[in-house]
Parts: sequence; structure tokens; C-alpha cells
Amino acid sequence: MAKDDAWNPLTPSDGSLTIVVEDGKSKGRRREPAARFTAAAIRADRWDFRSLGTTLALPYVAAGRISAYVVFWISAIHAGPGREIRHDAARFDGRPWAIRSDSLVATATPGLHEELLDLLAR
Repeated sequence: MAKDDAWNPLTPSDGSLTIVVEDGKSKGRRREPAARFTAAAIRADRWDFRSLGTTLALPYVAAGRISAYVVFWISAIHAGPGREIRHDAARFDGRPWAIRSDSLVATATPGLHEELLDLLAR
């Protein structure tokens, strides 16, 4: 690798514009919060939305490639390993994420984490 081609790590920022919101499998009690959050996030006119699976979304949040991953259904097999590389993670109701949680909000920064949890609380 040439000196001017050196790899520069990405830095997470509250100003990052890309988030992943996944609610395709949310059912029952999760469906309404998923719809409310998605509508509020779209109305905020602040973010670009992408679709990625948990396998890529959580490492991308950790690397600063995307600013957040919000999923309204999740299993430990999908989120467990990725969650270990993120310190800002909660369930959609704001309680801390645990291996048996069924939803996840993972963000690149504490400020964005609070912003998204506020949207979820509306």
C-alpha cells in the first residue's frame, strides 16, 4: 500500500446521516412502535435510510460507516456478537439491551442514542 493510500479509520459522529431501520418481521405489540418510530424518523428529515442485515449493520455502526441500527425484532444469534462491539445499545423501550431482548437500538454516539430513544418514546 502506497503511503498516500493509507487506511484512515472512520470516526462516529452525531452528524452522520445514515441509519438502518428494520421492522419487516415486527408483529403484534412491536408493529405499532415500529410504525411510529419509522414515521417520526422520516418526518425528522435528517437521515438517509438503508437496509442491511444485523451481520453488517452492527459492525458498520461500530466502524462509523452508519450512525445507527434500529430493529424491532431480533434474536440473540443475530445480535449477540455484534452487540459486543457497541456500547450504546438498548431495547426500543429504552431499557438496556440483554441477550434475551427482542429489539435493539445501537448507535455510533451517545447523543444520537438519546435522540433516537426520544423518537421511540413519542
